[in-house]
Amino acid sequence: MNDTTLIHLVSQQTMQNLLPILALRPRKVVQVLSGHSRFPAVARDLERALDRVALASAGGAPRPECETVPVPGTSPGIEQTAKVLHGVADANPDCILNITGGTKLMSIAAWQVATGRDKPWLYCDTQMQRFVCTPHPQLSGVPPFDRVVASLTVDVVMAAHGAGTGRTPGTPLTPERLAFGRETYRLRAANPA
Repeated sequence: MNDTTLIHLVSQQTMQNLLPILALRPRKVVQVLSGHSRFPAVARDLERALDRVALASAGGAPRPECETVPVPGTSPGIEQTAKVLHGVADANPDCILNITGGTKLMSIAAWQVATGRDKPWLYCDTQMQRFVCTPHPQLSGVPPFDRVVASLTVDVVMAAHGAGTGRTPGTPLTPERLAFGRETYRLRAANPA
């Protein structure tokens, strides 16, 4: 664990937030989310996944401290999001910004804040299976994407997606969930530990 703070934008796509946490091992994670009612549960699901990572790690690696910071409104604009992100960056001068999640406007705001303040940023490109990082000493040791994916367990992935939280019991196996399971299996099989 290093002494940095990772700021990310909460969205339904939890892997784009989980993978950078596993890659960077920050001391603290600040989850910035819109006022939409579904996102507090998504943020809690990610924290549950981090609990499972800490439990499964050899030697009981500490789980990062997590903080949730709302941006007013269900679909905040660039200015609203940037104002909140500037405040979070002021309170956490050692921060790295993950510009992947949130809405497109929130992501643009995160990039503007990072570049305007000369803060390191990263983008988790799950489609191309890579981390895109700004050249910065804090990001020089980011492990390869495939190594981070290979460290995932089914328990952690399921927790990150809300399984076992009382939100999904009895949920039918949809084509999307089946495709997710197959892709997870393919990635794990292609990257054995």
